Amino acid sequence: DCADRNVDIHPPQTEVCGNALDDNCDDAVDEGCLDGTDGYFVDKQSLGGQCADTHPGSLTDPWCTIAKANATLAAGDTVYIRAGTYSDETIQPQASGLSESERITYSNHNDEEVILTGSVYCVRVQLKSFITILGLEFRDCERNLYLQDSDHINVGYCEFDTPMGPTTWAGSRVYEGSRYNRIYNNTFSRYGSQSGSAPDYQDHGCVLDIGNDNLADDSDHNLIINNTFFHGGHHILGVYANHNVVRGNTFHNEEWYPCHRSDIGGLCGNRNVILNTSLPNRNIRNVIEENVIAYSGVPPDQVASAGLGIRTRYNIVRRKIVYHNDGAGVSLSTNSGNHNNASDNHVYHNVFYRNGYLLLDDWDPRKTGMMLARWENTASYNDMTGVAIKNNIFNGNQLHAIYYYYVDQQEQSVSDNWEEAGDPYFVSVSRQADPFDFDTYDFHLQAPSPCVDNGGFLTRTVEAGQDSTAVVVENAGYFTDGNGVAEPDMIQIEGHTEAVTITAVDHDANTITVDAPLSWTATAGVSLPYLGNAPDQGVYEHEP
Repeated sequence: DCADRNVDIHPPQTEVCGNALDDNCDDAVDEGCLDGTDGYFVDKQSLGGQCADTHPGSLTDPWCTIAKANATLAAGDTVYIRAGTYSDETIQPQASGLSESERITYSNHNDEEVILTGSVYCVRVQLKSFITILGLEFRDCERNLYLQDSDHINVGYCEFDTPMGPTTWAGSRVYEGSRYNRIYNNTFSRYGSQSGSAPDYQDHGCVLDIGNDNLADDSDHNLIINNTFFHGGHHILGVYANHNVVRGNTFHNEEWYPCHRSDIGGLCGNRNVILNTSLPNRNIRNVIEENVIAYSGVPPDQVASAGLGIRTRYNIVRRKIVYHNDGAGVSLSTNSGNHNNASDNHVYHNVFYRNGYLLLDDWDPRKTGMMLARWENTASYNDMTGVAIKNNIFNGNQLHAIYYYYVDQQEQSVSDNWEEAGDPYFVSVSRQADPFDFDTYDFHLQAPSPCVDNGGFLTRTVEAGQDSTAVVVENAGYFTDGNGVAEPDMIQIEGHTEAVTITAVDHDANTITVDAPLSWTATAGVSLPYLGNAPDQGVYEHEP
């Protein structure tokens, strides 16, 4: 299935080309890719020949500066940047690519180490399309990756690190209508600090923001996949737009930056991921899946933080491992006004392990795997309704699996969860936890696990169907067609052993269209593909 995965794979000496490959095929090379000698070259150190920006930019007559490449590259061109440290240089193409097959590509050469450092912007792409950036390292820029009103930008196998601390709010931003971009297999780290003074200490900075919290910003349909994120100020990843997919990433934000909290060693951290909005009907239909969200830390301005905070509606949160967060692993909240409301989210097939062991706070509602909170029990604060919580495993969280704070549990759809009911028989959770080693734990289920075949169907059909591709269900919000940037879900209907692929989801009509005709009975269960008699609880389906 390698050709089906919507991710570019980067052998560093080649241009990205052909279909995307999955993360198990990193060594694969599509036929027709460049061989590392056909293209332009920037060679500051004159490794292949004396450099000059008046040269033709060949391997033996290279340019000296990235600025020359920015001014020269046209659709279909590739520039290979040779080893060295490039100070005060920015990747900022002046032209656009025209299509997937006519991209402008910036790449390192033959896996050489290329470092850009000290710039106001490491990468600045404005009003451009079809640009690819691969295999480069960015250090101590004021702003790392800024995509502004740009589309189909691919950024892969890069490192963005800012140990000097933030100079603005977001280390990296995808904003002002930037759509259909892919950020994959990168490392983003260290963009945060304490600001203010006693007694008004504040957290400052984030690693990456998608969209804008306070403006109508259609930075939709972006794919953030297989990246490593760690150490932000206010948060690591903020999502403020619609129909984005955040998949297969790792996040940790334990105490790391200097702050006033001498009682916990003089270091602070914060939450990992936040979905928020200040506007009505914004930041919806995002898919947060297959991520590890761990080790949220104590912020300078509060006493605890959640791993993932959600304040918007209609999102899918699934196949996610959430552990060792200072407060709740996941916090869904509703505030005053009409905008911050976490109703109608779908949280299913996750693992919540050992969350809520607070360093400072002793408030019991935060000692939980998951919290649903209406922060004031007043008429001005929205009710939270329609949250689906299904087929999750809650194990080892300090006091509670799920805590409802001024939220009516009966107004939610909560079923088939393993709520601190004993040992779920994970493969391995005995080793010492380590924020920089996500192989410490293995949350697959062993054969004797009581969670095998213990899950339920996510929804049910409304009526019987005969040789049809249109399945009307009670609630289609559990499923996605990939939002235009990732492969769509497959579903399995009760009584069938085969799965079919979704081609479209109509959330208003609760209708799922699939790629092959099926027959089914009324009220038949509908789920993601499963083995055995019923879906398993947790992230992974047990394979006998």
